Amino acid sequence: MNKVWDSHAHYWMHIPLQRARRWREKSKAMGLTQAILMSTHQKDWDTVQRFAQETGLYYSLGWMPLAQQWTLQEAQEGIRALEKACRRVHNDPLWVGIGRIGLYPTSTAVDRFVMKEQCRLACQWDVPVSVHSYKTVDRCLSIIKQTPSLRFVLHAFNGSRQQRQHALALGGYLGFGATMSYAGSRRVRLHAQHCPRDRWVLETDAPDMLSATERAQGKEKSSPEALQEYVQCMARLRNHSLQEIVQWNHANLLSLYTRIS
Repeated sequence: MNKVWDSHAHYWMHIPLQRARRWREKSKAMGLTQAILMSTHQKDWDTVQRFAQETGLYYSLGWMPLAQQWTLQEAQEGIRALEKACRRVHNDPLWVGIGRIGLYPTSTAVDRFVMKEQCRLACQWDVPVSVHSYKTVDRCLSIIKQTPSLRFVLHAFNGSRQQRQHALALGGYLGFGATMSYAGSRRVRLHAQHCPRDRWVLETDAPDMLSATERAQGKEKSSPEALQEYVQCMARLRNHSLQEIVQWNHANLLSLYTRIS
């Protein structure tokens, strides 16, 4: 059993807080050494922090508009709330970043403002951002480019070769997980194969992103066990040992999330 770090997960979504500690012990037996919990909305921040404190996992605070349309005033209020939250948690050793942030294909100018402001806050607090960029890689990178010192990872990367090169040229990291485990995901597998050794991390994006094995087994939610499948897949694609993949994933995560001691 490999001991693996998960760079992007939402375990708090399906594990009741009162079961968090017991779940954490089980997750260790599945090989989950550590994880970074991602929030999705302001209303999640307290839950994510409490889950992290119960389990000893790391966490990020952030938000991105979903289906609802935000007014500029609501967006500004949200950014002020995040600023306040960052000040509140900056002495918490488990807080390591801002995320999840990003854009959807239907994102508006207000949504772009929200992402840009969170990038600004990340630089202000010297923490990285985890970016959702499905079908919006170019738009996300155009915002990231305006903050040159920003550390970032494009989680669940599924862009083109040119977009991969652009992200790497800006200093970014690429996240790989569930999609990579499917034999038909040739483009993502090529990205995983050719991404520089020091610029990728593994992720589950649990509980919603199922690995190929989990889907074949008819499971409805992903678990930390999926990390073992991703380690094996990355090892095959890059022609390296399982232990090397585990070590590089850990080293890359520490390079990106510098608050982790």
